[in-house]
Amino acid sequence: MLPATGALKPGELQTPLHIAPLRAVSPSHFTSLQTCALKEVWAGNGNSPLLPPSPAAHLGSIVHKLLEEAGQGKFATTGAAGIAERWCELLAATEDRLQQRWLDRHLIPLQSSVPQFEVRRLQACKAAGVLNDRRKEHEGSGATVDPAYGFELPLESSDGLIRGRIDAILPSPEGPILQDYKSGAIFEIAGSDELVLKNEYADQLKIYGALYHERTGVWPHRLEVLPVSTAPYEVSFTPAECEELAHAARAAVAKVNDLIATCNGHELEASLANPSPSACCYCPYRPACHAYSSATQPAIGSWPADASGEFRELRLLGNGKRLLLLSSGEAQLAIRGLSSDPQRHPALSFLQEGDEVGAYSLKPAGPGSFAEGPLSVIYRQAKT
Repeated sequence: MLPATGALKPGELQTPLHIAPLRAVSPSHFTSLQTCALKEVWAGNGNSPLLPPSPAAHLGSIVHKLLEEAGQGKFATTGAAGIAERWCELLAATEDRLQQRWLDRHLIPLQSSVPQFEVRRLQACKAAGVLNDRRKEHEGSGATVDPAYGFELPLESSDGLIRGRIDAILPSPEGPILQDYKSGAIFEIAGSDELVLKNEYADQLKIYGALYHERTGVWPHRLEVLPVSTAPYEVSFTPAECEELAHAARAAVAKVNDLIATCNGHELEASLANPSPSACCYCPYRPACHAYSSATQPAIGSWPADASGEFRELRLLGNGKRLLLLSSGEAQLAIRGLSSDPQRHPALSFLQEGDEVGAYSLKPAGPGSFAEGPLSVIYRQAKT
């Protein structure tokens, strides 16, 4: 397959996406690899996302970078003032990058598109301050002379198939503490309205525990997730389950690479893909996924609200919005409320009758009817 280009032509879907063997999987991507190997293979081979992430995801990247730098000691001398200044720098750099991408530029400024932006900013700066203090305490303890302790430390299996970077490994009288910072929605409701950590985040830390043991011969005393806005959350574990998860991660990479070596084309994609509402909902590559487009009624029920068909008409409405009409077999599809800004949906400027069109991340508005959402994207696609 041809490698993906570094930049998408606005509004034109470019396929096929590049597929090559995975060199490794990180603990944070192991669950995704199990859920849908095709998504992780496309991502691992540097293919550009075809759909934008939520603006909150962009903010989450800023938060994690800020915490990472705090753990590295960047603010040891500047403190809170340096943290606040760095937040502004990271935000500006992120928005400059989004401005260059037609998929994302409508999301800026993030302060307007991310709910509770200021609350999240304050929480992130406070958490970075805590990490900054912890880093200075750690350095003062003299423990940094031991390579098994520190911040932003790489951990890798002996065969190289699992690679990651743990946010912090701290000493304690009982033994090492492994910590992983998280800024997103990492908890779910279980039982009697109790908040518990999602399994995928617990599994990440357990795999890190196995990698740490493989490197040092010592099992961690404690595994902790550090949410930005709450106290550390301890993940219970046993050495056996950590080793079992690490073994499963190695086996998953080997299985995927065997498939890539023996299959090709649509057969390979079908072997790697595992379409389901939960797997496909947040996948940024589903416009190029034949397995997804072949799944049963993707616009019904809990499947993503996407629509595809032949272009029939584009109308300018009295309110300045546009109406896109498609035909799909015997059905007629209407997509309403589309922005008239030519940069928002570039494909609308060059569609011709009969072109195949895919519209993604819409809002359902009744049978055969959709409306534009904040993450909606429209592509002219190759006919299948």
